[in-house]
Amino acid sequence: MEEAFWIGGAIASSVEPTLNRVTGPNGVTRLELKVMLALTCLADHAGRMVLKDRLLHAGWPDTAVGDDVLAGGW
Repeated sequence: MEEAFWIGGAIASSVEPTLNRVTGPNGVTRLELKVMLALTCLADHAGRMVLKDRLLHAGWPDTAVGDDVLAGGW
């Protein structure tokens, strides 16, 4: 997903994947590329369960990583 999109309900945030940026009520937050890739993967599958392997492949397609990358300090 390259186009900007919105997440959230009444208090929505704008997500701009090409700029690695989320803009919401508290201002602008820049995301690391891997985090943005995982977020866009979740947005692409909105309303559906996303398997851990799909998220790992979205953010780390050419790297062998463990589950801990999904749980740690984003």
